[in-house]
Amino acid sequence: SIRLTGGEPTVRAHLPVLVAKLAALGVDLALTTNGATLAAVADDLAAAGLGRINISLDSLRRDRFEALTRRDELDRVLAGIDAAVAAGLDPVKLNVVMIRGVNDDEA
Repeated sequence: SIRLTGGEPTVRAHLPVLVAKLAALGVDLALTTNGATLAAVADDLAAAGLGRINISLDSLRRDRFEALTRRDELDRVLAGIDAAVAAGLDPVKLNVVMIRGVNDDEA
């Protein structure tokens, strides 16, 4: 199996081309992303043969999301999740790190 991760893979130039080449090998292929730029590439990734995707989402509260990630991109991440589902990526999994006293009340 191959998992594309590290840094932010969705900002890599020509990512769908890479995905298509890897998918052609017939390996189990997955991608882990912060989701902020996923909406722009979800359809292309699905068309290239990506199936499984993991998206990091540590809070649904804007203030907490920004405090945890140091970026005000919750709406973009949520749009990326919607785009992944609409593109037919399957499964779409969310990675959540629960932190006692910070976001554990959202469990």
